[in-house]
Amino acid sequence: MKGITFRAWQGGHYVTLAELLVRLGSFGLGLTWRVEVDEVVDPRVPEMERRSEGVGMDTLTLLSLTTPFLQLIDAEARGFAEDGLAVVLTEVDGSLWDVRAADEHVLDELRSHYPVIGEPQEALPPRGVTFGSCPGGHLSQPQFCSCWSRSASPSIRSEPAGMRMYMSRAISLAVP
Repeated sequence: MKGITFRAWQGGHYVTLAELLVRLGSFGLGLTWRVEVDEVVDPRVPEMERRSEGVGMDTLTLLSLTTPFLQLIDAEARGFAEDGLAVVLTEVDGSLWDVRAADEHVLDELRSHYPVIGEPQEALPPRGVTFGSCPGGHLSQPQFCSCWSRSASPSIRSEPAGMRMYMSRAISLAVP
């Protein structure tokens, strides 16, 4: 999966998850979504996560729960097609969107609407990649540490708020 990173705030406009879902167009309509949010900032978030359990929810259900003006902080929406993971929309600390997609056309569509600040070429890292530190104190730069792994950290809630960031050169470029 290739990806792009862009600022969540475009001038005075916040790019919402709802807006990204609409930008996915027909590609996103057939996906099943699972959403995890680190910081619950709206009463709709627990319902989003509840509907993500099990088989997940369809795109229209997710869109109805995200409606315009819902700003997420440290959230991840994973869209699955019949053949597996198709797209990952990661909202990082209320300031960046990191989008990974199996279909390059999805990324091209987003590039045409949002100024990209990075285009990492690495595959999507496992959940638990952090910026700044790890439980074992091994990291000082954005990179993967075996201290954070899916088995050790099955939910982003088990990680301290603000520490869940993904491996990407773009993140280090985007931090002022």
